[in-house]
Amino acid sequence: MWDNNNAVDLGLISFLVILVISYWAYTWQNPKCNGKLPPGSMGLPLLGETMAFFTPYSSNDIPPFIKKRIARYGAVFRTNLVGRKIIVSTDPEINHHIFQQEEKCFMLCYTQSFMEISGQDSFLGQHGMIHKYLKNLALELVKPENLKEKMLPEMDKVARIHMHSWASQGIVDVKEVASNLIFEYFAKKLISYDETKASKKLKDNYNAFLDGLISFPLNIPGTAYHACLQGRKKAIKVIRDIFEERKVSNANHGDYLDHLLEELKKEKPILNETMAINCLFTSLRGL
Repeated sequence: MWDNNNAVDLGLISFLVILVISYWAYTWQNPKCNGKLPPGSMGLPLLGETMAFFTPYSSNDIPPFIKKRIARYGAVFRTNLVGRKIIVSTDPEINHHIFQQEEKCFMLCYTQSFMEISGQDSFLGQHGMIHKYLKNLALELVKPENLKEKMLPEMDKVARIHMHSWASQGIVDVKEVASNLIFEYFAKKLISYDETKASKKLKDNYNAFLDGLISFPLNIPGTAYHACLQGRKKAIKVIRDIFEERKVSNANHGDYLDHLLEELKKEKPILNETMAINCLFTSLRGL
């Protein structure tokens, strides 16, 4: 039988629940900090502003998510994306200072979902001297002397061949054909890969990876994020197979993979095979 005591207990429980939820919502919107946080919003509890950030848009301008918050809060603002508390800076002077103080006052890091996509052993996931070494290794291909003596003439030749092919097609999707040109050139330059002769197709898997690179991190079949991870897995498998074949081959292809294999043969290499394969995969984007 319902009595006044039960009503009081229920009211007290309801009050405590509301109090806890209110406190949780307040602490979510006002995270603790030793200093003073910039203005901004942490969005909804747990979700943050993730949904707004990943809202599709068709524009070459600044993303609406960033533009709206710059207008409301200024060049520096706080937010919460994919479960991470983040301060976004669009101020050139502040950004320059951050880059100058990397490894001193600031540590380079990425969200867990982005590291799952890019690979824990890629140079993006490293710090300090290892990060610098891997970054320089990736940029070895495009150092000034290589650009001037080899890459620019090669790019010019490849571009002319492709443009001649486009002329005979009437109408082309510039974004698609330009992407094909860049992929074809760097795949050949990096691992001597030719899509027309390969038994395992690298390009389709790599495109699946790129299509989901900026997507909501929900790893279930049917989502762009899941397709991105699967595309990366399959593309890495193709690169790894080529890598293993080349390890036991004495042939010199004159490509970037040859350079990485030489690095691995050093007495105490900083590089390992997984890092080398991830370096090749990352470089396919055109460095």
